[in-house]
Amino acid sequence: MSNGTVSGTVLESPFETRTTSSRMMSEMTGHFTTSAAALLIFTQTLGLGAQEFEFGTVEKPYAIPPTEDKIKVDGQLDEPAWDTAVRLNLNWEIRPRENVPPNVETEVLFTFDGSHLYVAFRCYDPDPSAIRAFYRDRDSLGGDDWVAVELDTYNDQRRAFTLISTPFGIQTDGLSDAAGIKDYSWDTIYESAGKITDWGYTVEMAIPFSSLRFQDTDGPQIWGINCLRGFVRNQRYQIWSAPYDRGNDCRLCQYPKFEGFEGASSGRNIEITPTVTGVLTQIKPDFPGGGYETENREAEVGVTGRWGMTPNLFLGATFNPDFSQVEADALQLDINQPFALFYEERRPFFTDGLDFFQTPMNVIYTRTVRDPRWGIKLTGKEGPHGIGAFVTEDGVTNILIPGSQSSGATTLDGTNFSSVVRYTLDIWNNSNLGAVLTHRQSDSYHNTVYGIDGLIRLGENDTLTAEFLGSSTDYDERTSEDFLQPEGTFSDRAFTIDYLHKTRHWTLEAGIEDVGPDFRADLGFMPQVGYQYVSGRSIYEWRNTSDSSWWTSMRLLNSLYHQESTEGEMQKALTWRPTTEDSRRRYGLDDGEFRTDIPSFEARLKSSSGTPYDGDLLEEGTANSFRYVGPLETSVFLGNILSRRVFNGVEFDLSQFDVSLGMVPSANLSFDIWATFGDHIDFANTRQGDRLRISPSLALNLGTHPEFNLDHTFEQMDVDGNWLYEANISQATIVYNFSSRSFIRAILQYVDYEYNVDMYQDPVDPEYKRLFTQLLYSYKLNARTVLFVGYSDNSYADHTYDLTRSDYTLFVKIGYAFVL
Repeated sequence: MSNGTVSGTVLESPFETRTTSSRMMSEMTGHFTTSAAALLIFTQTLGLGAQEFEFGTVEKPYAIPPTEDKIKVDGQLDEPAWDTAVRLNLNWEIRPRENVPPNVETEVLFTFDGSHLYVAFRCYDPDPSAIRAFYRDRDSLGGDDWVAVELDTYNDQRRAFTLISTPFGIQTDGLSDAAGIKDYSWDTIYESAGKITDWGYTVEMAIPFSSLRFQDTDGPQIWGINCLRGFVRNQRYQIWSAPYDRGNDCRLCQYPKFEGFEGASSGRNIEITPTVTGVLTQIKPDFPGGGYETENREAEVGVTGRWGMTPNLFLGATFNPDFSQVEADALQLDINQPFALFYEERRPFFTDGLDFFQTPMNVIYTRTVRDPRWGIKLTGKEGPHGIGAFVTEDGVTNILIPGSQSSGATTLDGTNFSSVVRYTLDIWNNSNLGAVLTHRQSDSYHNTVYGIDGLIRLGENDTLTAEFLGSSTDYDERTSEDFLQPEGTFSDRAFTIDYLHKTRHWTLEAGIEDVGPDFRADLGFMPQVGYQYVSGRSIYEWRNTSDSSWWTSMRLLNSLYHQESTEGEMQKALTWRPTTEDSRRRYGLDDGEFRTDIPSFEARLKSSSGTPYDGDLLEEGTANSFRYVGPLETSVFLGNILSRRVFNGVEFDLSQFDVSLGMVPSANLSFDIWATFGDHIDFANTRQGDRLRISPSLALNLGTHPEFNLDHTFEQMDVDGNWLYEANISQATIVYNFSSRSFIRAILQYVDYEYNVDMYQDPVDPEYKRLFTQLLYSYKLNARTVLFVGYSDNSYADHTYDLTRSDYTLFVKIGYAFVL
């Protein structure tokens, strides 16, 4: 059995197969009908020996029987092992309607042997031609139909492994916390295959126990397992194996219980992934003129390993890993914004066990480790004790310089050693306590952060979260002088307290966050310090119980916030080429998605006689919004922020409006547009103006294999009736998916900034343009075994020369995961 195999074929009936290279999907019409032939197929494929149970509980869990029969993961479901598997139906539609019988029938089957958990789905469909399934890259679910299994392997209602497959066997995997919030950066190795039939589709999964973390016991185990089906037509339906209480903030607590897995073994549980990377980079030293010279021509060998010392305690190591060249980060607008950009972590060494490093405040952000030469990591859980720790040597020492009103950055000479230890202790009622320690050290610099935290569930509806931190920092002499930072060792504290009350319709939340001016978390991402932030918000949500209506859900949000300075004395103001600040976090939308990263350029200092003192206002205001969701996945958002903000000693009264529209009119097309307009601050010149931002996006499937995505952001700001700047950033992505394993992709990213130099106090260039192109061929046998071959280049322009290519790179990377 090969690792990570996925396949996709079309099954005309359970007895005949043929391979399909292209299928066009259409919208579903009509009502659910069952023919005699479908009934016969249904009866034959169920298996007379299958077991049926009511909703599983701890007292009476579903019993998963073992099997000694071999299972070939091909989506056929014709092995004898499935005849004796435990079977249950997904009887609960939980979205858009709430806990009602679904319009389609789905059954799921479970069995296991000593090395694998096997899961199969039979998804019946009244109109199989309307099934949404496209070939895509791994972790690219898109708008397809899908099935999923969520595994709470410790049965502690704190984290779950989520494994998803489309009808073509395309995999997506991630981790869920107790509230059901997903982190899809986690990747593992498992097999999946799907087949579209003339009555629906099937999916088959083989999940190695070595890819999971589970209880270290010889006897039977009880796991919490949720089974799901995503059924996409004129609305996006979600169907579960159990009812869902929206008033209970603990989603994992509602999973059905399954008993079995006796004798489950992760084997030697050793995974070794050697990589070979070849790179050729040519640059123009006399850009924009002159010829190319070789900057880099090398072939490097690296290796990453992972050893399961126990079924739930893993030791990982990496030497000379290559994390570059393959993935292009999504563009974000970085003009006229005071704080830095956050990018998602994608590197396997850091994403494995990432949930063990989560804290209420963002003091662990692994992308600060930019060029690790080697690293060692330990993650896992023994009983109520959870541990996450790593040590790396980093070849690049980037430092984020935070402030109360803006942030800057610099790069120190030499390497650094970075280390993190995170410990959690499970206590009563699905609560936990934790501690964290981070340390970063180079020859002339160090930063240490230490703290304790806790999440206390006071019942099904109430949660209290808190964290208390301290830091100790010593910058090198140049950084202290250039950025007016304290000399010698300095320290400070930070804390956050948040209370959440959630019922079926209501969400009420109140919190306080206080970060001292000299607090630094250089292994985390905290670009703002020297403030106290107090906030409260309320959300009321209506959900329609009718299957056919002009609306699915509506939500009203109201919030208040007040932020003031905790600077004890006059501080510097850091200004730099600014970065993204997204108003959606004020509205509580897409929590955690819009954050920032360290820029590659240094800040510059600006004199600031108006910098705030302790207790001075930074910002306060109200945010109110309304969201509508209806047929064709239509989403309409209306929002307004009224605020009073102080920047650089000047007070501004601001009003901002946000409007968005999104829709999926067909299986092949989706689009959305977001517009922001109203008052805004010109941070470079400390004055008020009017800003307009429009961000449309389009996703188009041109058949089963090709796909096209286009994202654009336009922003213009005017001050006193004159334009200040105009910004356009665009990204076009064209992909042809040969199969579920391989694709070829072209990415074009274009940035065009124009500045009205007469409107700026300090000199600025009137124009800046950049074009990035990348062509990549990718073959993925699984999440670790990969082949990448590609080309990329950068071109630049300003007011003195046209768009000119400055460099190009050819690269190839091969990695193969040996699972022992």
